[in-house]
Amino acid sequence: MMVAICWRAPLCFSTKYPIVRDISREKKDQTQLLKEMELLASVLDGSPIPTFMINHQGEVILWNRACELISCISRQDVLGKPPDLKPLFEGKAVSVLAEMLLRMPEKEILEVYGRRGVKLYKPSSEAIECIGHIIVNGGKRKTLRIIAARVRDFSGRMMGVLQCAEDITEEDDLHRQLFHSQKMEALGRLTGEVAHDFNNALCVITGYADSIMMELGCDNPICRKIEKIKRAGEQASSLTRRLLAFSRRQMSHPVVLNLNPIIRDLEQVLRHIIGEGINFTTVLDPDLERVRVDPVQVEQIITNLVINARDALPGEGRIILETANVEFDHAHAFHPAGIRPGGYVMLAVRDTGAGMSSDTLSHVFEPFFTTKEEGRGTGLGLSSVYGIVQQYEGHIQVQSELGKGSIFRIYLPRFEGNSMG
Repeated sequence: MMVAICWRAPLCFSTKYPIVRDISREKKDQTQLLKEMELLASVLDGSPIPTFMINHQGEVILWNRACELISCISRQDVLGKPPDLKPLFEGKAVSVLAEMLLRMPEKEILEVYGRRGVKLYKPSSEAIECIGHIIVNGGKRKTLRIIAARVRDFSGRMMGVLQCAEDITEEDDLHRQLFHSQKMEALGRLTGEVAHDFNNALCVITGYADSIMMELGCDNPICRKIEKIKRAGEQASSLTRRLLAFSRRQMSHPVVLNLNPIIRDLEQVLRHIIGEGINFTTVLDPDLERVRVDPVQVEQIITNLVINARDALPGEGRIILETANVEFDHAHAFHPAGIRPGGYVMLAVRDTGAGMSSDTLSHVFEPFFTTKEEGRGTGLGLSSVYGIVQQYEGHIQVQSELGKGSIFRIYLPRFEGNSMG
C-alpha cells in the first residue's frame, strides 16, 4: 500500500493536521501506462513497415528501425527536425504526406495534390495515401504505397501525424507484366489475322507472276519486270512470316536438340554480320541440356538478337553469346516473374552498347517498334523472337540501362523425355 501525506491547517488554527490518501491505484495505473507506452514503442520500432511520426511543429518524434534501413538515415540525424526525404528521391525535393495533413484539410490536399495521385485512404476519415517510387541503397528502384494519418488522444486533440510506407514493388511489377502480356496477346491476335490475309494475297500475286512468266517465255523482255514483281512479293512474304512468328502462327518443326552445335555452326556467319570492330565471344556450357524447338527458329532467334546487339554498338564494343543450364524455384534469388519453376536452358546475348530507357524497354517487343534510323530496320526482329519463345512456353527477359548496355536472356524449358517422344 502506498500513501500520500499532506499537512493542512484550518483557517482559524495554527496547528496542522496530516491527511492520508491511498495512491496505490494511481501508481499502478501510471506503471501500467508506462509499460503500454514502452510496448507500443517497441512494436513500432520492430515493425518491418517504415514508420515515422511528426508533432505539431512538424518535427520528427518517431523514426523506427525500418525507416533507418530503407533510407540509410539514422534516427539521431532526424529526430527533432522536419523529415528530409530527398536522399530517397535522388536529391529532389518532394512533398511529404504527413506535413500535408499537419497544415491542410483533406479537401484542400485533394484539390492541390489530387492530380499527383494523392487520395483519401478509405478505411480512415483522417488519412491520405499515394503511390511513390524511391531509390534505395544500391540504386534499386522500389514502389511504395505511402499512407499518412492524424493521431489524436482520448480527448480528440491532435498529437501529430503518423506516416508509413508499404513496399509493393513485386505487386507493381506483376501488374505491369500482366498488362504487358495482355497487350502483347492482343497485338498478336490482330497481327496474326492481318498477316494471314496479307500472305494469302501475296501468294496470289506471286502465283500469277509465275504463270505469266511461263506463258511469255524467258526471252520476253517483259519477264524481267514480272521477275521484279515476284521478288517484291517474296520479300513482303518474308515480313508476313515474321509477323506470323510473333503471333505464334508460323509453321514449326520442333526436334530435340542441343543449342551449342547450332551456335557453333552460326558463329562464322555471325562474325561476318557483326564486323571486325566488335569483339564477339561465345561462352557455351559443355554440359548443356537439350530442348525441343525448331532449329530454323533457333537460328532466327540468335541472328535477330546478335544483330540487335550489333546495332546498339557504335562500331566497337563487345557482344557475348552465352548458354547455361538454369533451375528455378520460388525461392530462387533471380527467379523471373511469371516463369514456372523447373529446369531451363538459358540463351543470353549481352552487349556493351548504349542501353535502353525504361520507356523503350516497355515497347521493345512490339511489332514495328524500332529506335533505329529509317531504312535500317522493320521493327519485327525482337517481336518475332518474342513470339517464337512464347510458342515453346519459354520466357524472355531483358535488362538494360542507358550507357550500360543490354542483356537479353531466353529461357527454354529443358526437355525431360526421350528423343523419340
